[in-house]
Amino acid sequence: MLKGKKLVSLILSAALGASLLAGCASSTPTATTPSSTAAPTKTDYPKKSVTILVPFAAGGSADLTARILAPYAEKHLGQSIIIENLAGGGGAVGQNKGATAAPDGYFLTLATTSIVINPLLNETPFKSDDFKGVVQITEENDFLVVQSGKEYKTFEEFIAYAKANPNKIRFGSSGKGTTDDLGNSGMIKATGIQAQNIPFDGSGLATTAILGGHIEAVIGGASSFDQHIKEGKLIPLAVLTAERNPNYPDVPSIKELGFEVYSGTFRGLVVPADTPDEIVAILAEACKKGMEEAEYKTQMTTASLSINYLDSKAFTDKIMSTSAAYKEVLGK
Repeated sequence: MLKGKKLVSLILSAALGASLLAGCASSTPTATTPSSTAAPTKTDYPKKSVTILVPFAAGGSADLTARILAPYAEKHLGQSIIIENLAGGGGAVGQNKGATAAPDGYFLTLATTSIVINPLLNETPFKSDDFKGVVQITEENDFLVVQSGKEYKTFEEFIAYAKANPNKIRFGSSGKGTTDDLGNSGMIKATGIQAQNIPFDGSGLATTAILGGHIEAVIGGASSFDQHIKEGKLIPLAVLTAERNPNYPDVPSIKELGFEVYSGTFRGLVVPADTPDEIVAILAEACKKGMEEAEYKTQMTTASLSINYLDSKAFTDKIMSTSAAYKEVLGK
């Protein structure tokens, strides 16, 4: 049985791929031009506004990803895009609503890697193959951050404090079954500390909790913490990758600290699997054109989010391969 240092390392190595784990998904936007995007065929779609459901509370990285893209994509779609938040179950509540929506292109879901993990770890009524990818937007590595002004200012000091004070450290995550939730569990096992793992309904709520002193540590994407780090309210102790993040060159990688607890996620847009390809192609084209705009790229950089474009087929294939990798490692 796998445990300790290697558990989360093997899960995420298999599922997310070497480029994400090595920190290659930096905050410098680079959108690759797809060669396989289907040309939109003639249809009267869209005739009304489109909704993007974010299955987490407002204010977190997933929410930010959707809200930055929406105004740029809607210009090319010709209809307004509305953002709706529905938190619960580590994303599962909103993901189920997305999976059972009408396959008419008017209801999209902001997908993270939890769309693969939730059906495997929980009794969800949906499976990952109930979705079809529209576009991958970004990938993001996770950081371990703590509140400033505490006894610990480095990773080593933090672990020493946790070992000297069993169960006093409370780790927060964006939700049960998310990659950062697994990262918390992996960190606790790998370092041998006794600590609590507390899931929230989105990284925004977890960030609010640590700023308020209700938890001691959070694992999550830099986009959730960037402004608070710049203001000196939070301290990043490690990036959970094999190499340092170029945007935080002074923050050690977890590998150089002697552990292999890797954590990160993809984010993109999905629709119900039986949505017609011609509608998906129109949505994908609008998103692609929006992501190519200079102002969009600037906003993503400012938010510490990379641009990691994948077209509909490539993103759908990635969701399926990620699911297969998790199934193998988790023995599902």
